[in-house]
Parts: sequence; structure tokens; C-alpha cells
Amino acid sequence: MRQEWDIRNTSEDACDRLKKYTRMMPEKHFCLSFSYNDLTGGYILVEDTGGYDIQVLNTEHGLRSFITGLYYVIQAMNADFLSIRMGVSVVLECAGFDIVANMNNKISKTICDNLYCNYPFAIHEEADWTASTCSQIHKQQLKDSSREFNKV
Repeated sequence: MRQEWDIRNTSEDACDRLKKYTRMMPEKHFCLSFSYNDLTGGYILVEDTGGYDIQVLNTEHGLRSFITGLYYVIQAMNADFLSIRMGVSVVLECAGFDIVANMNNKISKTICDNLYCNYPFAIHEEADWTASTCSQIHKQQLKDSSREFNKV
């Protein structure tokens, strides 16, 4: 996976990729916060899915920026064995997220195949604010996929 996406695993590469990841949808600020939770020993990721624009990922540059940036985010969230065991807490603001306009199975599969299959990635908890029924269904599909990937 690292060869395919030209990931170098250096501090410079991580900084460059994370800048591109956080700035790829700058007018909407979809990645709001990333922090360590002292109480659980895991990390907390806060995103505004209303700022998520699938059209950005329809380009090779956009998909590369997203996957390589998320690679480093996931790597940071799995910094040690405690954080791997505890899993990540995810908080999503779902107001304004249009699941019909922003769902692409091919892109979702590419992301899952490249990232979630290569890491011992667990979600400790997830809170979705102002989530529609469609986004709840999508969340359940991702949970089911995650369970299947983590069995391997």
C-alpha cells in the first residue's frame, strides 16, 4: 500500500500529506479536531461531514491526498498498543451531509481496501449529531465492513 501511494513514512512526508488532507476541502473544514483522550487512552477525531465533498475525491490528486492524509491520521491514532486496544472515538456532525450526492461505492471500497485492511483499526465509540436515517444506514454498513476487515 505504501508503495502504491508513494508514502515515505518520514516526518516531512507526514507533514506535507496532512496539510494537503486538512486543506483539500478548505471552505468547509471537514476535519475539525484530533486529540488524545487521557481518560480512555485513545484518540478523538471530530469531523463535519457536511463539509465532505465527494467531487474532490473523484480526481486522482484528491483521492491520493485523502488516502495518504488519512493514512497518517490513522497511524497517529494507533501510536501505541494502548491506543490500538482502546480504539478511536469519532464525533461526526452530519447536518448538511447529502448521502446521495456524497456516496460512491468505488471510492469507499478503495479507502477501505487500502486503509482499514492494513491497520488494527477499531472504533471505540461514535457519536453522530443531526444524522439522517440514510447516514445511520451508511454508518451501520461501515461498522459491518469494519467487523469483517478486523476478523482477518
